[in-house]
Amino acid sequence: MKSMAYILLIVCFALCYQGCSGGGGNKIGTPGGTGTGTGTGPNGTGTGTGSGTGSGTGTGPSDGQTTPWTASNGSGGSAGNFSVNGGADKGVCPSACASGGPHMLIIWLHGSGGSSSQGISRFTSGLADQLGVIALCVGARDGGMYNHTPGSSSEQAVLSAIDECRSKYNVGPVTAAGFSMGAAYAYGICVRNPQAKLNGGAAYDGEFANAQLLEPYANDDHVPVFCTSASYPSGAQQAYDWLTGYGYLAEHRAYGGSHNVNSSQIAEGVNWLKGVIGP
Repeated sequence: MKSMAYILLIVCFALCYQGCSGGGGNKIGTPGGTGTGTGTGPNGTGTGTGSGTGSGTGTGPSDGQTTPWTASNGSGGSAGNFSVNGGADKGVCPSACASGGPHMLIIWLHGSGGSSSQGISRFTSGLADQLGVIALCVGARDGGMYNHTPGSSSEQAVLSAIDECRSKYNVGPVTAAGFSMGAAYAYGICVRNPQAKLNGGAAYDGEFANAQLLEPYANDDHVPVFCTSASYPSGAQQAYDWLTGYGYLAEHRAYGGSHNVNSSQIAEGVNWLKGVIGP
């Protein structure tokens, strides 16, 4: 009888020891055990360690960044003024950007009543040289307005302009920036980021009127956005709140004054983006 009791005691001890070991993966472990689990961050999935149930939390890649850009290594483009999309959209490449690189490409989006020729004039007077960027203004296609509908002619013009510039020059990060009506479109195309061709954006004194249309894209890869306000302070503030609420890296400047944007304000946005995404 004593030997039988001794055997039972050993069996009970073994079972208790097994029960105190930790669970693994997504399995449920006993109290006091340690397990591993997975956690999903805003842009990805990370791993972590939990206890008890074997679940845990993790951190994904940092927010504010889209798919990392790669240098295009394009060639054949010359310094000075150039055009893409069959001559419809005008650009300027400083002498320093015609070789070497990679260099940032700015896709400028003009305000209501503007044009590609008018929009690029902001950069041909020395601003592109000052900033060390290739700049191109894509004109509105749909009755003088940028069409926010995915796949619109406005969107196709932006995408084809990026492709042409990348083939002509050694382009690095690509940013969409605009004023007024162009700022509103910059918000939209940066959030939707069709074909993941954009790496950042800047919106100067424009309304943010398409929040509901952008909701389905809010948790996709994010790009950093610089937004400013002057005569439309609520628009930029609404955009900033929406973007940061979804985890975007965003910067807001309230310049005040009339409905306009000047070279120093454009430069501040571009330099902020360079500090975030390079080069």
